[in-house]
Amino acid sequence: MRARPVAWPGLSVSAAAASTRLRPLAGTSLYVAGGFKSPTASFGSNTLTNADASGNSNDVFLVKLTDAGSTGSVAWAQRAGGTDDDAGIALLL
Repeated sequence: MRARPVAWPGLSVSAAAASTRLRPLAGTSLYVAGGFKSPTASFGSNTLTNADASGNSNDVFLVKLTDAGSTGSVAWAQRAGGTDDDAGIALLL
């Protein structure tokens, strides 16, 4: 299955966020990867801090969502990358 852009309640990334990719699995788990170019990015109650404190470079995020029909929740969120530009452009699970 090809990754595709996605919008999801609870994914509160700044307007400076880079592209986002979604990968659904059997059951209720969905994984989202992408990048953010801001000092922080929030996913539900999880706040990720860019390795570049100024937020002038892109960092990667990986988020696991739990689908509950008409509602959903953020199970966890993880940041990756260094002080230079990084991007999460695909998922292989």
